[in-house]
Amino acid sequence: MIARSRHRKLNEVKKIPRVSAKDLQKSLEHANISVDESMIRKTLNKNGVHGRAPRKNPLLSKKPIAARLKFAKVHLNVLQRYWQNILWSDETTVELFGRNTQHYVWRTNRHSTPTSKPHPNCKVWSS
Repeated sequence: MIARSRHRKLNEVKKIPRVSAKDLQKSLEHANISVDESMIRKTLNKNGVHGRAPRKNPLLSKKPIAARLKFAKVHLNVLQRYWQNILWSDETTVELFGRNTQHYVWRTNRHSTPTSKPHPNCKVWSS
């Protein structure tokens, strides 16, 4: 891989960590450089950038929790007939056979573990 294209890919990965190796290959083809996807991955790995699963955020943050609590307090004394006229919908999507939408991001190696505590659902710190 040409040094110029290597630096170009590293800069692109730093700007957009969710870009895939296939997208990087297409952008190199626009610059008339023919490189295989595996070569792109190997080059990024040699330069300390690896594909990792992104960190999961909690389902509810403080703002939606406060909004739900406010809604509950406002509608605390509403009659049962009022709720019978409301159509409730559940917008949750359930995938029966594993995750169909696995995403990866490009991350550099961390030399030390973060000082803050991990998310309660996080079992192990990944570098």
